[in-house]
Amino acid sequence: MENGFKKDDLIKLKGFDRAIIGIGFQADQNILENDHVVYDSEKIIEILKEEQNLTDEEANEYFEYNILGAHMGDNTPLIIDTSVKAKIDALNKPL
Repeated sequence: MENGFKKDDLIKLKGFDRAIIGIGFQADQNILENDHVVYDSEKIIEILKEEQNLTDEEANEYFEYNILGAHMGDNTPLIIDTSVKAKIDALNKPL
């Protein structure tokens, strides 16, 4: 165990290291930790557009089908939609 997580159990998305925003922890039904690499969805889509020369629509479709829809076992990476947090933060700002 390194820094509180089991490094060998982590599953990473190949080619998307720039989109990693942290490590997530989760207890399963057996009270065992499952560690997850956490990615920013907006950064993943930007990487797809930059590195594969995809349009917005193509990048979003690829992301939804091939990344967001992928299940890789107990340690499947987590995807966070940070644009939603920005929208919530904007709503909570005083006028």
